Amino acid sequence: CFVFFVCLFVFSCFFFQDIVNEATVGHRSFPLEAVKQLKELMKSNNNNVPSVCVSPLLPLVFHPVCKERESAWVFYQLVEAITPIDPCEICANPACAGCLN
Repeated sequence: CFVFFVCLFVFSCFFFQDIVNEATVGHRSFPLEAVKQLKELMKSNNNNVPSVCVSPLLPLVFHPVCKERESAWVFYQLVEAITPIDPCEICANPACAGCLN
């Protein structure tokens, strides 16, 4: 019984780690770190996808997306997926202090 729970725990750790480390749009999945870089690049280029696609700072994983007609939609969806709805969302913990309403 103990071995079963240990195996279940280990499996769930690997399963949830994959969920947390990727952002998915449609049938595509991208590494979370690359999506964070995309978000900063989009912000610094005023959400101009053609400028983002020619930037040398764009992670390589997004280069195939830039060749598609729906690249802007994919990029906007990825950025939206990692942007909290509530800017104070990280303060959901009761021990957190410092969030402004």
